[in-house]
Amino acid sequence: MVLKSLAFLVLTFLTGVSYAQTALTLQQAYQLATQGKCQDTISVLKGQYGLFSKSRKVNETVLELGAVCLEKMGQYKSALTLHYQILNSVHFKNHNLIMQNYKKNQSADDVDEVPAKLAKIYFRIGRIYSTFILSKRSISPKDYTISFNQSKKYLALAILGEHEEDSAEKILKLLDKEEEDKNKLVYQSSWHASLGYMNWQDQVFLAGPSGRTPLTATTEGLCIGGGYEQANAYWGWKVSACYASAKSNVGDNIPNDFDYYQEGVPVNALAISSGVFMPLSTGNTSIGLELPIFLRTGNYTDPSNTAFSIEQKTMLAIGVAVDAKWRINQFGLSSKIAKIFSLPSLAWTLEGHYHF
Repeated sequence: MVLKSLAFLVLTFLTGVSYAQTALTLQQAYQLATQGKCQDTISVLKGQYGLFSKSRKVNETVLELGAVCLEKMGQYKSALTLHYQILNSVHFKNHNLIMQNYKKNQSADDVDEVPAKLAKIYFRIGRIYSTFILSKRSISPKDYTISFNQSKKYLALAILGEHEEDSAEKILKLLDKEEEDKNKLVYQSSWHASLGYMNWQDQVFLAGPSGRTPLTATTEGLCIGGGYEQANAYWGWKVSACYASAKSNVGDNIPNDFDYYQEGVPVNALAISSGVFMPLSTGNTSIGLELPIFLRTGNYTDPSNTAFSIEQKTMLAIGVAVDAKWRINQFGLSSKIAKIFSLPSLAWTLEGHYHF
């Protein structure tokens, strides 16, 4: 009987000492963490409580303290591992139900409630995922998408659980701004068909015994074409082509009482251009600079006097153009003024675009 009592006292003493040592060690770990000595905290948690151990059950308090310290140390993936370990072991039933309800419409609106303990963990997970994006670190497009969606999800659930609502809302706004800025850098491409009106002052030459005399030819007609462009929110580039079927009225007073005039001369022209443009702040308008190549051929009739002939019936020239464009959805309107270096004045084009 005495031996049994002694054995019980010894066991009680040893158990009490072990518990006291455990409590003291955990308190020391907290003190180290509050002092900013997170590496020492992790060492205590690993040595005394088997943090990261796969064969030993670790309680929630140790996992939570370890996750907080790892986040402060910038070891975000390890911190996430511990947070998910808490969710999948201690709070598996509630967490699984919340995730199932969220997945219905990818919205926290389908979740009835989030317990305070889970809301705190969700906030920390969402904050860590947001760090991958807001810290401007280099991550793959796939990881960016995962981090963005996970952060939005867990922060929304934290707000539902009324934990750190102001901080969560602030992070969500920063994420939305980051996503908006990111999308502004993405190039969007489109093809378009165009139909427009062209007008330009052309020039041919009347060659005769006394030399060459320039003749002004007022030309206008319809132009049909198309093009391709790529642009983000800040700038873009484009190529386009337009074929014009036009009419020209050509004539001038020639010295020595020789007059030449021809009306409705059939003219064909092809304008091919490439250039850059800059969207303006409204997003629906842009202004650009182009370098066109202009090929024109006209069915000009030589004078009946065989001593004279029309020269430059076909012309190939280059130029520079300024283009202003307005677009809404699939429809656009473009006004272009070009200086073709072989023409006496500016050329003007007004086009309607359909993008697809």
